[in-house]
Amino acid sequence: MVFKDAIRTFVRNYGTGSLFKRSPLFFSFLSLIAFYETLEFEAPAIVSLIKAVALNTSSFKEMWMSHLKIQTIRKISDEKLEKSMLPYPSELYFLKLKLSRGHARAT
Repeated sequence: MVFKDAIRTFVRNYGTGSLFKRSPLFFSFLSLIAFYETLEFEAPAIVSLIKAVALNTSSFKEMWMSHLKIQTIRKISDEKLEKSMLPYPSELYFLKLKLSRGHARAT
């Protein structure tokens, strides 16, 4: 998973209220995915997540300006958008997919 782009997309495209509401869940799922990938594939995914957070924090002003611009031209609310998405957060979908693939490999 590309953590830097996931964070950037999350901040740019969700409304401000949704950002505050969903941030704890979003970052929890990113952390779980990074932890799982680090254990399963012995890849430094946790380090990648930390770097992604640091990079996005250092360019937060630019990202926030982009967020504001996108929010002014939006034609659909977060609620309507989410109704067309998966019945649960996409982060959970990808985590479940990774876990099921890992289980299939173990058997």
